[in-house]
Amino acid sequence: MADNRFGKFQYSIIDGKSIMITKYDGDDSSLIIPESIAGLSVTHIGYAAFQSTAPQKTLERIIIPKSIVSIGAFAFAQNRHLTSITFQNPDIELQEFAFTDCESLRRIVLPSRLKRIPRGLFYGCIALQTISIPQTVKNIDSSAFSNCSALDNVIMPYDVDIVEAAVFSSCLALSSIRLSPKTRVLGQGAFYHCESLKGIELPEGLIEISRDAFLGCTGLEQICLPASLNQIGDGAFYKCTRLSSFSLATGNQTFATVGLALYHKSSKQLLCYPAGCTNSSIRVPKGTLSLSEKAFSGNTYLCDIHLPASIASIDASAFFGCDALTNISIYEQNARYEVDQGVLFDRFRNRLVYYPTGLTYKTYSIPNGISVIGEGAFARCKLKTVVIPDTVQRIERRAFSVCKELESVSIPDSVTVMESSIFNGAEKLVDIRLPERLSKISAGMFMLCTSLRSIKIPIRVKTIEAQAFQFCSSLKEAILPRSLIHIADDAFDYCESLFFVAEKDSFAYTYALRKKIKLADSQTASAPEISSADNATGIDMVEKTPSDRNEGVDEELDELIGLSGIKDIVKRIVGSVLYQKKRATMGYKTIPMSLHLVFTGNPGTGKTTVARILARIYKENGVLEKGHLVEAQRADLVAEYVGQTAPKTMKKIQEAMGGILFIDEAYTLAKEGNDYGQEEIDTLLKAMEDNRDRFIVIVAGYKEPMQKLINSNPGLKSRFNMYVDFPDYSADELIEIFHSICEKYDMIIEDKANIVVEARIKAMEQNKGPHFANARDVRNLFESILTRLGARVGYTDTYNRDDIRTIRLTDVEGI
Repeated sequence: MADNRFGKFQYSIIDGKSIMITKYDGDDSSLIIPESIAGLSVTHIGYAAFQSTAPQKTLERIIIPKSIVSIGAFAFAQNRHLTSITFQNPDIELQEFAFTDCESLRRIVLPSRLKRIPRGLFYGCIALQTISIPQTVKNIDSSAFSNCSALDNVIMPYDVDIVEAAVFSSCLALSSIRLSPKTRVLGQGAFYHCESLKGIELPEGLIEISRDAFLGCTGLEQICLPASLNQIGDGAFYKCTRLSSFSLATGNQTFATVGLALYHKSSKQLLCYPAGCTNSSIRVPKGTLSLSEKAFSGNTYLCDIHLPASIASIDASAFFGCDALTNISIYEQNARYEVDQGVLFDRFRNRLVYYPTGLTYKTYSIPNGISVIGEGAFARCKLKTVVIPDTVQRIERRAFSVCKELESVSIPDSVTVMESSIFNGAEKLVDIRLPERLSKISAGMFMLCTSLRSIKIPIRVKTIEAQAFQFCSSLKEAILPRSLIHIADDAFDYCESLFFVAEKDSFAYTYALRKKIKLADSQTASAPEISSADNATGIDMVEKTPSDRNEGVDEELDELIGLSGIKDIVKRIVGSVLYQKKRATMGYKTIPMSLHLVFTGNPGTGKTTVARILARIYKENGVLEKGHLVEAQRADLVAEYVGQTAPKTMKKIQEAMGGILFIDEAYTLAKEGNDYGQEEIDTLLKAMEDNRDRFIVIVAGYKEPMQKLINSNPGLKSRFNMYVDFPDYSADELIEIFHSICEKYDMIIEDKANIVVEARIKAMEQNKGPHFANARDVRNLFESILTRLGARVGYTDTYNRDDIRTIRLTDVEGI
């Protein structure tokens, strides 16, 4: 469908019968979309066709004619002055996020025979106050009205029986909602942070209130749970700070209230102690077996909790936000837990479970012998200093999050795993030493550490995940090792004073150039066209880039070391593209083909490099508009909070429009249990369907997990039907790679040293494990040799050019 122009409109012809408007680049304040163009009826408004971009910011009123049958995803997104939309076709179909972030839209009359309100349709329409939903609507999808902070009342249509996830999340003014009597399910985060909602009538027939459904409803004062209700998700009433008790309808067989708390009868689990209850202490009844996620969370009145001997399981978030809690006590006969000075441990003293938030000590020494600091163990505590013994090996997520007084922590080298958001919000943290054995800086680890001034990343770290240092406004220096092969795009966002200390040509150095982060010499260079995780090790022998990056991509493919089978497959793919192009030039219709790919294989086998070459080939042949590569991992796509994954994923997809979205380790998107990865997959599939000609997706990872991922989802299986398996390099190819690295850095190697190196590489290849890192392992070998050479030459006063650039036998012996 080639684009044509009619005045300020660009359009495509659909099957020779009708018109789709694909872009509007005018600056009108009022606009009537034409019913016909060139004698053909205008029936569709395409993806992001009117999305506000630089010159078009003034659109206030728009009339959509009767001829329009469908409005595409993001069609009018971010038109921040739009106040009026008129639909003349009562049967029009609206696609997801079509009006997202239209911040001036106060009211809207929906088409009278509308059947579905799609996902995120009015997401972020912060001025929207009133909306009349037609009774013809049978489905209102997730996040449809999320962040409509002025919306004050809603009447749900009779046939809507499921209030989907995050539908009204962050509707701060919502004070009244009438549910359909047919309502069966309140989805995850359905009324998340509806702070003005004081009460809601839950109909008989409701069977499920999902997790986080009323989280943050600080105005909620009363609620009656119907007899039909048999499932309540974790944290459903978390942060409902005015809710002091639960009312339970007669005849409910699943739940019970004991005192003021809500219990599950058969599992003997304490589900929720209301956050609005003002009692200072509670004695959990005998026979209680477990405390659910957020069981006491958010109650700021409790000072003392006494647990019975029967307690066998305590969720990590059970006490989160209990800011007045100073003591937990437990019967000595308890087989799972014990308490020492109010601090909760497991019975074997391997894990520190919880340090009460209300304690006012400034220093705490974790007892020797503890190997795990549990999830959220010190979250929101008042400590200034924590002493961690060298028996600790693992620190779990959020362990020190929102510790606003914490100033310094020294983490011993015994620690090998540090999970996400550990120090998130520790705003006084100035100094921290990270353990040398760490291999990853997890997502959000230091986010909002606004006093942190410098950080040295250990030499084994390969990955810095999403938002790791975001909003570290005082961070001036980050010392980054060459070992890094991935830094999330937003890892250092809003660190305004930051400069990197990094080796030239390292991944961190290239990342700094691309992101315009100052380097150690305070010089900001222009960004290279693209960064690549597979080539992050600086391995030019895997990709010998031509001087003109827009020409010679076929030659570039031929120059790759090894990968003969891959080259043949890529050339066949490109051949099919050229064939389609020739068909079009002769007046034949192009044949729809899926260009989405699955790349499988171990790290360091050239997957990202080949993807980048493909992107440029596609651009040269008119398949892709821009031909750029956008890299992503799970942390770049999946959010930790309800309703945020889809917008985060769509942001990455929009960044990739006109190019290739390359998702590495894609199998991590489908984790088991309660996980937002499925939301990301659904969003991705929908975008692929709606934008078949606008971007290409390549998913990559180890072979077996990738096959399991694709086969687990019919949508993925139907869109990804071509696998490209990247084999490990042979020993001879790895040796060639090593010599290419030497050539790149003007290094030479003595014959005797070369014999040792080649023998070492052959041994590496022969003894490789299932996840052999190929070229990356060769790079690590080169760096190990360089370290020895540096130690030999670095401290000598007399040296010449040969000494600087020659690898000798003493540099490689014993490696």
